[in-house]
Amino acid sequence: MLTPLQPPDYPLVRPLLGDLPSYNLILDSVLAGHSPAWVAVDQPASPNGVFLATAEGCFLAGNPDHAPLVADLTAFFHRAMTEDGYWQGGPDLYLNYTPDGWKNHFAAMFAGREPFIASRHHYVCTAL
Repeated sequence: MLTPLQPPDYPLVRPLLGDLPSYNLILDSVLAGHSPAWVAVDQPASPNGVFLATAEGCFLAGNPDHAPLVADLTAFFHRAMTEDGYWQGGPDLYLNYTPDGWKNHFAAMFAGREPFIASRHHYVCTAL
């Protein structure tokens, strides 16, 4: 079962986020406690994965090969898509994820709804 974290515990998830914060500035703001978010993990003491819902979209990170985590997320997304009022984020979400291995689970995690995968580009300024 996903367990929501309290803002003082948000920094625990930084190691799971990989390079997502480098091109999603909202994540640093959330982890610093400056932006509101819903941050949930599979195991608060030693998380294998994290799901964050922010004003700029949702983020999924961690170990996509940890079966209990995948099962927890599958149950969460199923309820979010089928039960009115279960999750305030509603039935639709814009999801950024890392690592790529999460793609292997999307068919099961979003059963009954075909995910639309869109590539994104981020640009880095190397000179002024």
